[in-house]
Amino acid sequence: VFLKVDDVNCINLHWINGLLKYIHAVSNLRAVGAEIAYCIDVLVKKFGYSPSKVHLIGRSLRAHLAGEAGSRTPGLGRITGLDPTGPGFHSTPNEVRLDLSDANSVDVIHTNEVRFLFELVLELLMLVATLTFTQMPRCEDLITPLFKFDLNIYKEAKYFLKYEDCYYKFKVFSFFDCNHARSHRFYAESILNPDAFIAYPCRSYKSFQAGNCFRCHKEGCPMMGHFADRFHLKKMKTNRSYYVLNTGTLSPFSRWRHKLSVKLDGNSVTQGSMFLCVGGTTEKTGEFGVVSGTLKPGMTYTNLIDADINIGNIASIEFIWKELSFEHSQNKLGAEMVIDISGKYGYESAFCS
Repeated sequence: VFLKVDDVNCINLHWINGLLKYIHAVSNLRAVGAEIAYCIDVLVKKFGYSPSKVHLIGRSLRAHLAGEAGSRTPGLGRITGLDPTGPGFHSTPNEVRLDLSDANSVDVIHTNEVRFLFELVLELLMLVATLTFTQMPRCEDLITPLFKFDLNIYKEAKYFLKYEDCYYKFKVFSFFDCNHARSHRFYAESILNPDAFIAYPCRSYKSFQAGNCFRCHKEGCPMMGHFADRFHLKKMKTNRSYYVLNTGTLSPFSRWRHKLSVKLDGNSVTQGSMFLCVGGTTEKTGEFGVVSGTLKPGMTYTNLIDADINIGNIASIEFIWKELSFEHSQNKLGAEMVIDISGKYGYESAFCS
């Protein structure tokens, strides 16, 4: 899948004999990391290849292996850690685990979840920030950082941990299936659909759920996954910012965010639910609920949706409402105006009846 977007050489490391037992694998990391660093050194000295063009990607224990190789390779371009493992690395020095200093760019996806809250801490002068994670409902094994940060400590095996000495920080909230197997799938999908993994500026996930956070700043929004390094640090202010995104619960995990606003038209106030289907030039979404309860003509109702298809240019919007009534009703409702705003670019489409 890499070759579909980049002209690159991919090298896969096979060290199954060093992975037969976890405790032995942890001990073998330094030796294997040294071999990777030696391989990069050969590319540099014999072929003039710049280490800044090397991108190491490792999942679980191999994330720390990438860090070990990076610590031995000055000027390494990038390391992506996918679900970095905890046992054997918890509370260990920076030298023996994946760390911010191991490459020019370090981004990490560690997730047991399907929804993400990113906390970005950018401090240009003091590269120190401390964050304590707390538990969210429905899942005991949760809350881990995401994107570029110092992997000082992270939550695994139902521990509450603290991260320190961080330049970039992201944290993840867990809601559904808590497991250790999704980060590589998110990353793979992000290669072909980078716009589907955009995180939006927000102070909290609760505020994000309430629909208070939408659109990117003028300097843009970070994209989780393969294109995370395209978010330019120099454009960020020296303060704390938060970025939030949703993904699908099952593959495909890609989601495209839209803000829908509907101004109702009708003959009387009624009780019911209102739905919209958004159609593009080739596809349309399923039904998305906008509001349930009192429906009042003249009022404008707004909701944000995460579409599982990239609609592109909006061609049509279908209005649906269902009345809560046990008797035959003469009530009529329609949409006087519907406005759709796409997330990344803020493109606005207006439809009138």
